[in-house]
This record gives sequence, structure tokens and C-alpha cells, in this order.
Amino acid sequence: MDIALHRSASDIEEDLEYYFSEQRDKHNQIRPSDNIRSFTADSPNFMQDPGKDETGNVFYPFAPFSLNRIFIGISFPLFSNNWGAAFLRHLLSLIKPKGAVILPVYPEVQARDQGLWCRSSLENIFRSRSRYIGISNIWAENDGVMSMRVGRRWPPVIPSTARWLFEQTPRCATALGLEGSTEVVKRFWQSEIQRFWRLGRHHAVIEQIIRNQYGPRRSVRFAASGADAGILALECLYSPYTRVIHADARGSDESPDVLQALDQACSTKEHGPLECPDSTDTENFCDVLCVTNPDAFDPDSVPRQLSAGGTLILTPECVELGPEFGSEFSEPEYYSDTVAQRLHRSVPIYHYSERIEEEIDQQTESRQGAFTVLRKA
Repeated sequence: MDIALHRSASDIEEDLEYYFSEQRDKHNQIRPSDNIRSFTADSPNFMQDPGKDETGNVFYPFAPFSLNRIFIGISFPLFSNNWGAAFLRHLLSLIKPKGAVILPVYPEVQARDQGLWCRSSLENIFRSRSRYIGISNIWAENDGVMSMRVGRRWPPVIPSTARWLFEQTPRCATALGLEGSTEVVKRFWQSEIQRFWRLGRHHAVIEQIIRNQYGPRRSVRFAASGADAGILALECLYSPYTRVIHADARGSDESPDVLQALDQACSTKEHGPLECPDSTDTENFCDVLCVTNPDAFDPDSVPRQLSAGGTLILTPECVELGPEFGSEFSEPEYYSDTVAQRLHRSVPIYHYSERIEEEIDQQTESRQGAFTVLRKA
């Protein structure tokens, strides 16, 4: 069976047209089968075969080596970071030996600016050859399309909290009774799977902001405040694209012991320390502070937590409150939560999906759903 991954049901038609189009498939190399099934990130249907006119959930725990091909739609928000790489590695475990994971790739400059996949980033992580030994095959199918296959060796394990998600979801789904208890599974999806999926996308934007502000080599002290602080702090420590040498998690829903266990389960390398200071401790200066929910935002204490020239990042949930800032901060910048790129009213953002381009244009004008970034004077 072929399956396609979409952001939502409204994106299915455009996503499939991208792969059925003769422009992308001139030699009939990647054309999906007619009985392809669609899976979305927001579907409540946890089933292996939802049928031609229904959609399943992307995180259904398919058996290993059970699918022919997996097509990643152009609407699917899969970023070029550790979280996205761990997701692609997981998909490789689901395809048959002669199957493939087929995904859109973007030109180098566009991919770098938006945090999306390009050919070089894909091949750097899933190396195709090393000293004449095949490791993981990366095939360039057509313009804007590449496919992945498992070579003689598996790609390396990627340090990311996504590893926990993909390893635990099948076990939890089996324990809950996947087919017989829909409401229980749905609650588990909303409380765990949906949260990790949202934070994976949030981290891609935060990572891009840090790269733009500090570059890939400058040492950065990171702090996150709010219920999701622990998971975001871990992802920032794992990132190979920034140099976060220390991370604080303030007000996290996960206890320090849980975060330590999660780190042991998700990471394959040494990294800087993760600390969980008291939420009232504002003496530890950081270079980047990310506030993840409105309850954790205190405009009086924020300036005391940031070093001179430090960066404050507010997630879209915080921006909805319309917080006011004094002269201690510069004029705000805005980043899209759809692609990891700064929004400029005079600079259009291009994408393979026309629907997403329209949404970004609207976001550029309204700033709704965008990340707000401020620099401390």
C-alpha cells in the first residue's frame, strides 16, 4: 500500500497533484498508485486503512516493513533539523526492502532560509556512499523530488525527543487497545502525540531564530519558560546547527527526573547541561529566553533574565495577549510558524504549495500565529 502524509484534509488534492503532475514525474518514476491512502496530522481516525474517501492519522503505529511507498506532501511541515531527521528515519523503518520514502526538496538558499530540506542537507544526514560502501541511498528523482531507501547500513540514530515519540506510541497504542477504545486513544493522541508534534515544529522556528541571531558557532545560553520548557530545552541542546552550551527549563510540566530519563532515552551524544532552576530565580542571565505559554510570561522579570543584547522569543500563544514592551527592547521581528523564516512585508516567501503561500501572505500582514522576537538593548 502507498500512503501520503498531509498537513490536513484540505491539502490532500494539492499534495497529490504535485506527485501526479507530469512536471514532477516526466518518466513515471514516482507516480503514486491509484489506491493511495491519505493520512493527516490532525485526523482522529487511528486505523491502518482508512479507505479511499477517509483519512487516517500520521502517527498510526504501522508494523515495520509493511508499506510500499510513503509520499510526504508539500503541505506537510517537516523541517530540516534533528526532529525532522528522526521522523524520516522512522519512516524508513516502515517501508518494505524495495520501498521508498519520497519527499519534496527545495533549492539550497530557499531551504536554508526556511529550514526545509534540500539535497545537500538530506545527503549529509543520510549519506549515500562512504568509501565505496553504500549506507543509505538518496535518489534524485526529478526537479524538487527525492527518494530515500535503506542501503547496506541503517542511517545513524538521531538524538531527538522524536525518538521517544516513535518508540513509545506503538506500545501505548497496543496497551490502550487501538481498535477497541477510540476515545482513550484519542485522549492519548491529544495529550502526548499532538504535543510532541507541535513542539517539534516550534523548535524548528526557535532553532532558525538562534541561527540567524548568533550563527552556528557562537556559544549560547538558552532558557525556556512554561509548561513545554523541558522538551524545548532538550531539543536545543541536541541541535547540531546551533551551539547551545547550557539550557534552563523553568516551570516545565516534566520533573527534573523525568527530563533526565527522557534525555537518556533520546540522546546519543554528550551535550551541555540541562538545569531546572526555581521559577522565581531570575539571576541566571541567558542569551536567549523563550516563553512558551502566557502564564509563564512576566514582563517585569524578563529583562532581568536576559543578558545585554539577549533575545526574547514569544510563541504564538503568548503573542495573542498583545504584551507591551518598554524601551529596554528593540522593535519586534516576526517569524512564520509555517516556514521557519522571518516575515518581511516587502519580501515574498515562496513555497511549492500555493495554499501555504497564501497563508504566509496573510500572516505577514496580520502577524497572527507568528513568533515574536525582540532584542534587549
